Amino acid sequence: ALKFKILVKNKKIGTLLETRERKGTNKKGQVLEEDVNENDDEELEKESETRNIFLSWFQQEKETDPSMLTRVTVANKKNRKLRIALALSDLVIYTKAEKFRSLQYSKLYQQFNENNSIGESQARKLSKLKADEFVFHTSTFITRIYPKPIRADSSNFNPQEFWNIGCQMVALNFQTPGLPMDLQNGKFLDNGGSGYILKPKFLRDTTLSFNPNETTGDSHPITLTIR
Repeated sequence: ALKFKILVKNKKIGTLLETRERKGTNKKGQVLEEDVNENDDEELEKESETRNIFLSWFQQEKETDPSMLTRVTVANKKNRKLRIALALSDLVIYTKAEKFRSLQYSKLYQQFNENNSIGESQARKLSKLKADEFVFHTSTFITRIYPKPIRADSSNFNPQEFWNIGCQMVALNFQTPGLPMDLQNGKFLDNGGSGYILKPKFLRDTTLSFNPNETTGDSHPITLTIR
């Protein structure tokens, strides 16, 4: 059903029912507004991660070099208006951007059409410490992993570690060739190069238990290298 289709991932205002009721109407030039807390903004969360890394570096530099007297201040987060074109909002159906809070929060409150973007560092930590819960999360919600902000050289991580946990969208720096991009290109040659491939059943069925870090029963992870 998704072959040659494009999923639009973005903020969305209103419900799917309201979107359906507007189908066929003229939306040109119409803009919607909604109050949002910056603590709930996914993009600002990425900025916050970058800022925290910078502040940590700055603190280390200041301790080693007392001459650095520059004061760094961080503005308090506050409510702001989210403005989005109605035509764009209504294109968002299955991939409404929602800030990731915790696996437990998502299990209790997240809607089926909401999905999260998680930084590679946090995702790697979750895959090691809470693999079972993370697999359940990715079998329920579309999950995107993005490179950490300090990859200033546009380097890439190995996407396989996040595919193994069931993450559907593993973002890479496409401008940087190498093994990660070779894996990406090779994986999606399958299914006619449509851009979508079916995950294994154990990563789709929430009644099954799977932990890529463990060897239990007949499950034994292997690494295949072709030279």
